[in-house]
Amino acid sequence: MNNPQIYASQGDSFVYKSDLRLLQHGNWLNDNLISFYLECLTSKFNVSNLRVIDSAVVSFLVNQLDEEEEDFQSECSSMDIFESGNSNFLIPVNSSYASSETFGEVGAGNHWSLLHIVILEAQVSWKHYDSSPSLSNSSAAFRTLSKFMLCYKTARKISIGNAVGEDIAGNQTDGWRCGWYVLGNCSRILQGQEGGEDGEGLAQVREEMERFLKERRTLTEREIMTKRRLERFEGVSK
Repeated sequence: MNNPQIYASQGDSFVYKSDLRLLQHGNWLNDNLISFYLECLTSKFNVSNLRVIDSAVVSFLVNQLDEEEEDFQSECSSMDIFESGNSNFLIPVNSSYASSETFGEVGAGNHWSLLHIVILEAQVSWKHYDSSPSLSNSSAAFRTLSKFMLCYKTARKISIGNAVGEDIAGNQTDGWRCGWYVLGNCSRILQGQEGGEDGEGLAQVREEMERFLKERRTLTEREIMTKRRLERFEGVSK
């Protein structure tokens, strides 16, 4: 069996050639594309004290890190997202996080939203940006919030107050652009604006995604060889 061909990468995030079809109209973004774009945004803006949490890390925290296990505290403490100085978090939330029963279930993860958590002086505030007008991802967001705060308190060995926040509904009318709304909200927040993407900025987000992919494209072995031949030819002709 052939290994999936990597098309582009940023940090620990990879986009495979097979993922590119999801950029076409009507397709739902997967975690590879979302993580890649958010890694690129983080590199571009580099906002101090703000961490964008990779969807794979969120999934591990919510669904696989068990507080009943003996190594729960050491697992939490070993994660760099909980290091001192990190107090502002952007967390993509998938609908499959709503319960342990839906994790890994085929077809369960059909909606994305964004959770923004701010922790200042043991006070926690949050905003949940759900592009669905009916706030269909609320249960997944609350489960993610609860597990994230448990891990945060365990890792930092501190006591903090109850989290206070609000759900913010969007105006999505189709069944596939939820991931793009998440990317739009992240982009706004990283630029110092309020979230609440209304769909007007999604075309710009799509253009930026295409630019990131082009800039960070991983050359194939054949392309590398061709590039080297051209460089040698240019060196001889000078």
